[in-house]
Amino acid sequence: MFENLFLYGLMCGCISEHAALNRLGYFKLDNMCENVQVSLIRYDVCGQLKYKIIQIISDELKKCPFFRLMEDSAGICIISSAGCKSAVFSAFSAVKKMYGKSLNLLWAVGNSVPSVLKICDSYKSALHILRQAPLIGCQNGILTHTDIQKTVLNAVHYPICAEQELIHAVLSGKLELWQSLLINIILENNNKNPHAAVLLAQAFIQTVYRMLAEFGENPESVFGKNKTLFLHISDCSSYEELYAHIKKVFVFITETSSDNKLPKNSFLIKQMENFIYKNYMNHIGLNDLSEAVHLSPNYVSAVFKDGFGESFKSYLNRCRYEAACKAIRESPGKKLKQVALECGCNTDILTRIFFKYGGILPSDFQERIKRSQG
Repeated sequence: MFENLFLYGLMCGCISEHAALNRLGYFKLDNMCENVQVSLIRYDVCGQLKYKIIQIISDELKKCPFFRLMEDSAGICIISSAGCKSAVFSAFSAVKKMYGKSLNLLWAVGNSVPSVLKICDSYKSALHILRQAPLIGCQNGILTHTDIQKTVLNAVHYPICAEQELIHAVLSGKLELWQSLLINIILENNNKNPHAAVLLAQAFIQTVYRMLAEFGENPESVFGKNKTLFLHISDCSSYEELYAHIKKVFVFITETSSDNKLPKNSFLIKQMENFIYKNYMNHIGLNDLSEAVHLSPNYVSAVFKDGFGESFKSYLNRCRYEAACKAIRESPGKKLKQVALECGCNTDILTRIFFKYGGILPSDFQERIKRSQG
């Protein structure tokens, strides 16, 4: 009983992580609770049937290395090992098999956390899922954050290209541009589904996460004392309210970025760099890069030159030159035609880029390597 009270207090935030740290050993939980998650189960039954359901779930969850099952005022709360998805689904299936489709059983699986000390975060995510379930028309089944996100994507008109343009405009401090993009997104969704403002709010929450994650930040670290500004996005129930509130959120991020707390354009520049190094051996052009980052070629070209100090073509050729030099050093006897092919070009282009970036013909460079290694 005392262990359950301890876990419940930790989960609800009534016990701090620091205070809980010394008690893990007392309850013999310090070596049992790595990578855990909180699940919340809501059902429309009571009395003996409720206890039969609890027994079925407990029997199935015994397959997990670790689990604790507790009743709360609205249903069941489970803390279990995060890697036991099969046991969770088995438990759900066993209950449904026993009592049929007439039983409404909603099982919200929170995000996994690295330690039992963090179960408050998993508990909050499970509560969030329960809150969103009626909005997506789900009263029966297992739900995760991934399920919520998929449903949101299907219910709202918010293509990835629109999100990428919005992210870049906000982090670049282009106030008029991102406000125009935001208005277009709001209006399109209002026309498509006048009652889906809450779902669009969920999509914007994920946008903020992606916006900040590109440079290793999260809403908690960026918003700090203003964290309620981020948290209240999900409270917006109309498009008008959502537009007004998300504007405040984006203005805050823009001001944070302009104070050099966040590197300008770093998220997009890193995407471009990764694309080139993964694809330089193929026949790629600016259009391929623009498709990869979901932005227009002209826009990508301007951002690329501003970020790298040279054009896309020049950077790509430099990358191929460096790759060719490495290939020749590693295999001096390899034919230059094969080297060129591996670097995404032909021998004529290879000759031009060697002369431009190295001031030497590739054949002369090859001979020099052979002599140095001979």
